[in-house]
Amino acid sequence: MPKFRRALALAAVPALLALPGAWPGGSGAAAAEEQATHCDWADTGLVEPGFTLERRTGTYSTAGETGTITCDGPIQGQMPSGPGTVGFEATYGVGGGASCQSGGQGAYAGFFTFPTAGGGRIHGIDYGTFNFGPLPRSGGVYGGSFAGELFSGTFTSGIVEGDCVTGVTKVFFDVKGAAVAVPRGKKL
Repeated sequence: MPKFRRALALAAVPALLALPGAWPGGSGAAAAEEQATHCDWADTGLVEPGFTLERRTGTYSTAGETGTITCDGPIQGQMPSGPGTVGFEATYGVGGGASCQSGGQGAYAGFFTFPTAGGGRIHGIDYGTFNFGPLPRSGGVYGGSFAGELFSGTFTSGIVEGDCVTGVTKVFFDVKGAAVAVPRGKKL
């Protein structure tokens, strides 16, 4: 077989293996049950002291579970019956400070609650770290990534109140498609 065709055939193998029902006896439903859960959420919080052009450290707080979160699969082994609530407490500027121009790093604790079909609730806390910075030619929109014990993904963020000269005091976060980790020893 010519090298090009062999390379093309080998490149197709991983794609075929990932298709639901590609294996004999496999079913699309069983494969769908084994796919990772993904979540979207949005929240708004206060930044103290205000985020400026000067490198500094500070905090971000939503003051409770004031954001909304939706997921397309199980969380901690349970299936949510609808949207949940989410909130964050974070420290930004760890490891040398952060500014409007440079962005920076931080650590967070994320709190969430979901309803379940039986009338119960799924509660949890996710601890993790994040990196962020201004997006080029975005007009004040920031982007970044985060990785926690349960959730990981990317986000966009923007200024709600204040500016980089006098201090950004309120920001929003928008997360799309965050991956949910499966605890060891558990199936989705």
